[in-house]
Amino acid sequence: MNIKDRYQKAIKTLMSELNITNLMAVPKLQKVVVNIGFGKVREQSGLTDRLIKDLAKITGQKPIITKSRKSIAGFKVQKNQAVGFKVTLRGKRMYDFIDRLLNSVLPAIRDFRGLKSSTVDQSGNLQIGLAEHTIFPEIGFGEIEKAHGIQITMVPDTRDRKKALALYKVIGVPLQE
Repeated sequence: MNIKDRYQKAIKTLMSELNITNLMAVPKLQKVVVNIGFGKVREQSGLTDRLIKDLAKITGQKPIITKSRKSIAGFKVQKNQAVGFKVTLRGKRMYDFIDRLLNSVLPAIRDFRGLKSSTVDQSGNLQIGLAEHTIFPEIGFGEIEKAHGIQITMVPDTRDRKKALALYKVIGVPLQE
């Protein structure tokens, strides 16, 4: 059963648990943002091209370049300099990505016992940081030039942490108590 079907079957449970009477007020996922910052790799143009291809394989969508908002001398970053790539997933691609993340990627992490509930901020956003993007099954071992970190953010349509935690529990996100 995929994530969207699991959510559809659990809407009534979620409504009673959160004391919601209106079906449209039930929290749901709005979007998933997948981000790779490339730091020291930015001087190596071949590696940045490889990261773009890897992120496109992982998400099924072409990434956009993110640029810095201000100059920071300590990090050798200038204003409007490219600092990473991101993809915003919505709809079917979002649910497919979450399904792969929860069913194949997270269980493949060694000694994985679930995500800490502190990864959900006060606005209800779930932040998952992975040390290597190579854990995704779309990336073949022969294609790896350098392992890179990846940041995944799930954004619900509610700004209430309690409602967001209930939503993540219903769709099957492995959160520790």
